Amino acid sequence: MKFFKILFLIFFLTSEAYAGDDEKILQDKIKNKFTSSINNQLNNITNSFSNLINSKENVKHFEINSEFNDNEKFSFGLLNVNKILEKNNLVFFNQNSLSINDDQTINLGLGARNLIYDDKIIIGSNIFYDHSFQENHKRNGIGLEGKSSLLDVTYNYYNAITSKKTTSNGSEEALDGSDFRLDYHIPIKGNIDVFVNFFEFENAKKTYKQKGTQIGFSSKLENIKLEAGYQDDNKGNDGGFLKIAYVINLGKVDSSNSSEISATQMVSVKDRLYEPVKRENKIRLVKINKSGVTVSGF
Repeated sequence: MKFFKILFLIFFLTSEAYAGDDEKILQDKIKNKFTSSINNQLNNITNSFSNLINSKENVKHFEINSEFNDNEKFSFGLLNVNKILEKNNLVFFNQNSLSINDDQTINLGLGARNLIYDDKIIIGSNIFYDHSFQENHKRNGIGLEGKSSLLDVTYNYYNAITSKKTTSNGSEEALDGSDFRLDYHIPIKGNIDVFVNFFEFENAKKTYKQKGTQIGFSSKLENIKLEAGYQDDNKGNDGGFLKIAYVINLGKVDSSNSSEISATQMVSVKDRLYEPVKRENKIRLVKINKSGVTVSGF
């Protein structure tokens, strides 16, 4: 029966040019019903997905993200943060992410965060394992964090596990490195930060070094996270970048109040315990093509 109903709808949707006034009215009614049915199905799928995530009480954050960069191709990714254990003001969590561009990279992390100073400061640490599949590069890393309603401080160290790989275009090697990031929360209504990120990467023999700075701003408006900025480094990879993420609503109310932010007084940051760790999830590489020219990138 469903098959014949579909044929019936297709017949009317494709015969508009030959329809009279009465038939046209009937067609419009059928089209509206058909469109309404499609919208209802899409809403049901979206609600089912949201309910599925909501049913997993340990899932604290889930996002779909994308990145655009002047020097790299578009990338797409998924990221989630899961509660492992909460005890008093101490939480343990797991963070997983997947990035897809020319390669596919997964990141598996464990972290701990502690609320101190009447819930006004978060201090934390984390460990990560990173794996890109195309050339089987592997990396581990550690990180330290400090968060408040005025300023965030993040430090990450990255350690390449694999050695140089031979590719069809030459060779490539994963880089060791570190980054240090400061995020200043502007004391105005609206969730807007400005940031600066200092980074440095080099190969195992220290014959290649990439270092530079990223500056920009980040913001969150309801379910949309936005980060935009400019990178300047010593290898000619200067250019702008844009990161956009859609955060799936998990039914939790964001208790942060931008009107409470001031330039001198700190407020509670308890609602930020399960924010994603800020780090570089894609593995930085140095690539040497068959002609011997060295290029950098992910």
